[in-house]
Amino acid sequence: MQEGNLANDPRCRFRLRSRPLAGTPACAARLARALPLAILQLLFRISIAAVFWNSGLTKLASWQTTIVLFRDEYKVPVLPPELVATLAASVELTCPVLLVLGLATRLATLPMLGMTFVIEAFVYPRIGSSTSPGRRCFFSS
Repeated sequence: MQEGNLANDPRCRFRLRSRPLAGTPACAARLARALPLAILQLLFRISIAAVFWNSGLTKLASWQTTIVLFRDEYKVPVLPPELVATLAASVELTCPVLLVLGLATRLATLPMLGMTFVIEAFVYPRIGSSTSPGRRCFFSS
């Protein structure tokens, strides 16, 4: 069996139109080895950037709704909702561009990680409590 031929690999159990799906770890590992690392990194960067970019565009599409959401729903402590909405939109529209272009990627991910932390810790701290009652966030009381 050739190294790059996934169609004949017996470890790839899932097939669609006689082609295997990357549903098994062996298939995924072989696909990862077949693609250059730079391509994989670019795909990962694009997938993360798309989430933040789309969120930023949604905020800009209806700015008044965004302000109302930050004031009434999100309730981020200490800072006024207008400032938090502006900061969130600017992070969501600038950092993904840097991430996709590969410019200062480690620096560009810090504000996105910071936003994710604030959302997890302060905005929706009990999001997992309805599905798993024994599990609690470290900031919830």
